[in-house]
Amino acid sequence: QKGEAYFRRVEADVVKSVCGKTAVIACGGGAMLNPESAKSAADAGAVVFLDVDFDTCYERICGDSNRPIAASSSKEELLERFNARHEIYLRHSTIHIENSGSPVEISDMIVSSVKKL
Repeated sequence: QKGEAYFRRVEADVVKSVCGKTAVIACGGGAMLNPESAKSAADAGAVVFLDVDFDTCYERICGDSNRPIAASSSKEELLERFNARHEIYLRHSTIHIENSGSPVEISDMIVSSVKKL
């Protein structure tokens, strides 16, 4: 309703306020684009990037009216956004997980990776 810029400001405030507490923050795709959010997350602990291929990601978000950018963008526009963000996600992640297993397998990989830190 208030636009992406407003949403990103609120998101950054929430990330900053939660970091430093014992918590798991499941951020949206744009959170790490904000340098302040990325720094807050990195300073607070592990940043896990659940890396999924574009087609799987597209299937998950396509037609979701709760995702205004996805709902108003073409598949090609979303692919451009996906590709532009991928390197940023890699750069800011402490742990990189190829998200191709079952939810149980992925959660086990995350727990195992965090324990190694």
